[in-house]
Amino acid sequence: MNKKTKKLGEKISSLREKQKLTQTDFAKRLNLTTEYISLLERGLRSPSLAILENIETILGASLKTLLDIPDDKIKDEKKKQKMIKLVYLLKDKSDADIDKIHNIAEIMFDYGSKK
Repeated sequence: MNKKTKKLGEKISSLREKQKLTQTDFAKRLNLTTEYISLLERGLRSPSLAILENIETILGASLKTLLDIPDDKIKDEKKKQKMIKLVYLLKDKSDADIDKIHNIAEIMFDYGSKK
C-alpha cells in the first residue's frame, strides 16, 4: 500500500463523512460499488482521474484539497502550471493508460521503496 494512496483514501473518507454520506450513498452517486469505495478509502485502490473528478464534484473539494497539496508546497508558479497540465493531459486517457503512467512514475521516482 502506497502512503499517498492511503492518505488520499483517508481524505476522501473524511470529506464523505462531513457530507454525511454513507459509503453506499457515495458509491451510488459515483456509479461505483460500495466495495470499491471501501477499497479506495482504505488506500487499497487508486482512483482514475475521471473518478477523482467525480469525487471532486460530489464532495465539493478541489483536486488540490483531495491530494492534500499545501499552497507552500508549490511555490514556483511554472511548476504548478506544469503539474496542472499533466493532470489535464491524463484527463481523457483510459484507466489502463493512467495506470501505466502511474506505474512508470512510481518506478522513476522510486516510490515503492518509501513505504
